[in-house]
Amino acid sequence: MIGQSIGVLLPELLKGHEPAVADMLSDGTQRVIGRGRELTGRRRDGTGVPLHVAVVEVWLGGQRLFTGFVRDISEQLRAEEALRRSEEQLRSLIASLEDQVVSIDLDGRILVYHSGADVAHDTPITPPEALVGKPFHKVLPPELVTPLARTLERVSSTLQTDQFEYSLLVDRQRRYYTGRVSPLISPRVELIGYTLVINDVTESVRAQQRQEHLLAVEQLNRTISASFMRSDDPEDTIAQVLQQVGEFFAVSRACIFRYRLDQRVMDNTHEWCAAGVPSLLYQRQGIPYDDLMPSWSPVLHQQGIIAAQEVAELPADIQAFFLTQGVASLVVLPIYGKTRLEGFVSLEDVHGPRAWEPELIATLRTVAESYARVLERQQTEREMMRARDEALRLVRLKSQFLSNISHEIRTPMTAVLGMLELLLESRLDEEQRGFAVDAYQSAVSLLQLIDNILDFSQLEAGRIALESHPLDVRALVAEVKDRYAPLALEKQLA
Repeated sequence: MIGQSIGVLLPELLKGHEPAVADMLSDGTQRVIGRGRELTGRRRDGTGVPLHVAVVEVWLGGQRLFTGFVRDISEQLRAEEALRRSEEQLRSLIASLEDQVVSIDLDGRILVYHSGADVAHDTPITPPEALVGKPFHKVLPPELVTPLARTLERVSSTLQTDQFEYSLLVDRQRRYYTGRVSPLISPRVELIGYTLVINDVTESVRAQQRQEHLLAVEQLNRTISASFMRSDDPEDTIAQVLQQVGEFFAVSRACIFRYRLDQRVMDNTHEWCAAGVPSLLYQRQGIPYDDLMPSWSPVLHQQGIIAAQEVAELPADIQAFFLTQGVASLVVLPIYGKTRLEGFVSLEDVHGPRAWEPELIATLRTVAESYARVLERQQTEREMMRARDEALRLVRLKSQFLSNISHEIRTPMTAVLGMLELLLESRLDEEQRGFAVDAYQSAVSLLQLIDNILDFSQLEAGRIALESHPLDVRALVAEVKDRYAPLALEKQLA
């Protein structure tokens, strides 16, 4: 090869560059010399081989020479191709992830940013080209920067994967995220950067919050029921319950209305208001609902509930009544007693439209039913008191009657006894005297019975006085014998 043209080994070196070589030889203009290139060389068997060629100009002993450096780059190209394929696979893998992926160097600059599949809720929603190469604390949201910076410090000291949580307000809704930071370690076991993976956990957080909310509602319902069952003062209890419900569900106003059906008016008997919400208790007394809201009773009876996200959804007469009082949204449930509609319980919002959740309506129904049981209990107590008073009145009348009738009967019986005593003092044969004695003793017994009846009436009146009298048992037995002996003989019992 000595003395042969370089083009034999590197045909591509001079191909297309003959003018440039001629210029360099004539006037020294360098367009190729001194610059490395990748060319295809030729092996002894005539096959091509990728080479990196660099030619430099050298002056030696006043003679102008050119020195070439040729390096086989086959392995380098194969390694670069493998690396390219690996990078493409990695990019394809990252692109398929729903999570956001951010690579950060030790200086805090973003090297790689993948927005994730759910673009609508990216954190942040800035396109990748606006983030790559910039410090993360200048382009990421402040809600993310603070916990991320603290986590990076922990990962730098521990070289272990660490996590954090944060939330953002996106489209006026709170969304929740978790971030996982892993260290990037070089083959020399040195920290060279961080990989941040962000996962949108809004749905799971909301599901957990929903579950916790429902458990709290269930506890509130149990508390309300127990409060009414243990209550000695229903008026104080309903005031406390309205406050509990109003604060728990963050409403503007919670009210109880009672009907005066005989006058066709209703009164706001109980009210709780949130801070800054004016009270309407005194303005809502003696409301003639048939005149102001003719459709109120029919709607409440037919539907069993009024739940309006906006008052504008209601009939015009109801709408006009509540709009004039500044109510934007309300829910109403009736309170039924034993035989009639006693009133209703309502929750109101003065700030704007509101969707009334099923659990809120269920709690309000618990309040309405519990308060209805209280009203029924009060009505039963009043009825029992009236029945007791009536029974006492009848007892007094009976005692008075017995007392009066006893006195009225005693007078003629006294006369009968007197006549029998006179008869016994007259001339009577033995048989007549026996009849007279029996009649006298029977009259005495009847008079004693009348006295006992009078004593019974006095006993009910609480005016009985105990007395002590001697008792002749033999005389009592003889009297019983004489009185009942004829009846025993007649029935053949003797």
